[in-house]
Order: sequence, then C-alpha cells, then structure tokens
Amino acid sequence: MTRCFLYWAPVTSFPVPFGQREWFKRFFDLFLDSLENQLKLRTEVFLTYRAALDFGDSFMKAAQDIPPLMGLSIRPGAGPTGLPSTEEIKRTIEDGKEFNMKDWIGDYCYWFVKKTPRKYLELFGGHGGLRMMLLKPDPEATPPSIKIPPKMRNSKPFQLFDVDALLASAFAVRDGFLAKSKELFGAKFKDQVQFPGIPFILPSLQAEDFFGRSQEEFDKWFQLFDVYVNESPADGGLILASKIDFEADLISLLERMRSDGFLYPDGQ
Repeated sequence: MTRCFLYWAPVTSFPVPFGQREWFKRFFDLFLDSLENQLKLRTEVFLTYRAALDFGDSFMKAAQDIPPLMGLSIRPGAGPTGLPSTEEIKRTIEDGKEFNMKDWIGDYCYWFVKKTPRKYLELFGGHGGLRMMLLKPDPEATPPSIKIPPKMRNSKPFQLFDVDALLASAFAVRDGFLAKSKELFGAKFKDQVQFPGIPFILPSLQAEDFFGRSQEEFDKWFQLFDVYVNESPADGGLILASKIDFEADLISLLERMRSDGFLYPDGQ
C-alpha cells in the first residue's frame, strides 16, 4: 500500500466482546487526543441507520439532546437504492428466506452534530455501524464567543438547556464538509427528488477499496477527510486510513497502552 497509511485491527465478532471494546475505548481516548491536540484535527462521528435501528430506545434517548442529521453513506460505485418491489418480496419469501426490511433500506447514516465523540463511542461503538472522519476545523462552523453574565446563566430559563451546545450545533450545520461531500460523491444522486434535502454523502469504505478503486475515487476521499475510521464487519474489524504519516506516534501510543497493562484481549 503506497497510496495512504492503512491499518486494520481485528475483532472476534460484532458486537465486539466487552474486553476488546474496553481496549478500543482506551485506544481512541489517546488516539483522538493526539490528533486533536498535535495535528489540530476535529472528529466527526456517524452511525449507520441500520445500526441505529438495532439500538432502538437507547439511540432515541441519545438523540433527544441534539437530534443528529441523516444523510447517505454509500459504497464506492453504488447508486440510489429503491424500495423492494412486490415481486422481490414474494420471491424472497418463496425461497424460504426471512424478509427483513433492513436489508432493503438504503445506506442512510446519522451525523452527530454535537461535538462529543467519546460519548458516541461509549454508547454505540463496537456494533459494526460507527464511522469517524477527522479533518481540519472549519472557521465558518465555529460559533462566536458570547459572554453571558453568571447571574443570567444560572437563571432558571438557562438551566433548562445548554446554550453553548445549542449555539455550537446551530453553527455546525454551516460546516463546509456537508456541501463538499455532495459535490464529491453526489453525481449519481443529482436527479433524485430528495437530493437537495440530503445534507451530506459519506463514502462507506472497506479495506479492499483502498487497493481496488481508481486513483480518481481515492483522491476524492482524502479531499473530504484526513483520517477515516470504520467499523467494518466485511473486514472482520476496524480499518483506519490516513494521508498523514503518524506511525511513530501510533507506535508510541500502543507501547504506552501495553506498559499501562492494556493488552489486547484475544477472543474476550
């Protein structure tokens, strides 16, 4: 692999066993801290719609704070996915297969607008539906600093909601990656009625894509992000791709975890 830096971390299964999930939680605490502090990258977290359905009420509860935005997460080369026809449903049943509507749902995914990536890793990580991309901050999405007098901030109306979080979320939807993602990956969707209302289109990448797709496609991915992380059931683990060489820091981080007693569990 010469196109980028590509890493794979195997897991026993999805959902990821408790011990391995705890290891990844510690890893991403250190990893995101390193990229955010040293490289000044910010983390955006996404969850596939199919995974959100599996979480049920726990996802709905988390979404009550600041509702996530739904966009598309598409495989390279894929186009719009339609609903199954009556004939397709009938054929599935006649073949003795269980009909599951999730198998026919388009590749929608949620973007968590509120900037609390570690919270989402804790809640939804390890189930095969979480994706992250790290990229430079967008000044247009940075809220202004508003000084609220302590007396007013402690008043009852201000205690009902997090003013700073609401302001940050309002400015987050101005983020340039939203329109840029549609420009880069939306060619096959422009004729769809829903296209203007889709806030973003995120590529859904597996390890094979970094070897098998064209250079033109590859270049587009890294126009959108600097670092990409995907829980990939197709790869039996997590993939991490970067156009930045941070291997020395990664080795140092893993050695630190090992010295602290965080050994990667095998099958636990």
